[in-house]
Amino acid sequence: MQRTLYELRGLPCLELEEIEPKQSIVSSKSFGMMQTEYHQLAEAISAHVASAWGKLRQQHLVAQYLSVFVLSNKHRKDLDQYSNSLGFKLINPSDDIRQLTKCAKFCLKCIYKPGVYYKKAGVLLDDLIPKEPRQIDLFNPLPHESTVHSEQLMKTIELINHRFGKSTVHLASEGHTKLWKMRGEMKSPNYTTQ
Repeated sequence: MQRTLYELRGLPCLELEEIEPKQSIVSSKSFGMMQTEYHQLAEAISAHVASAWGKLRQQHLVAQYLSVFVLSNKHRKDLDQYSNSLGFKLINPSDDIRQLTKCAKFCLKCIYKPGVYYKKAGVLLDDLIPKEPRQIDLFNPLPHESTVHSEQLMKTIELINHRFGKSTVHLASEGHTKLWKMRGEMKSPNYTTQ
């Protein structure tokens, strides 16, 4: 009762814990069916970048490092076993989905091995820092038009997707058929969400 009285008078009784910003963001899923085709993996990686990008923007962060990983099915001993990952250090920290997707697809191209049955793929955004204030580039001290244009485009994509539903606007590299998508048999129906 005493504590409630103090709280009503504006005197805090408990210290609030500040939530630390995330240090990394991962997006990955197992495929519904194993994939062997590069273009299917590229679509999945692009979709994972988009998912991680949404979380990155939501937290007002930029990534300095991106990593892509692929795995075969370790439980299928009759198939070739393969897992690999490749990282990419961004010269300028970014939250531009186009740049992140381009880097991720480059990494995938380097680690893709034809003939392997892939079960899982994913993306890791790491070395996250706050979007503002950002350290100024010595050789490019003022934000140029492309940076301003990029920010406007990212905000527009977010606004449209927020208003009309997730992935209303997405990169073509994410594909439309999504044959690689995970199985939904065990997923609970989300009747109350979009």
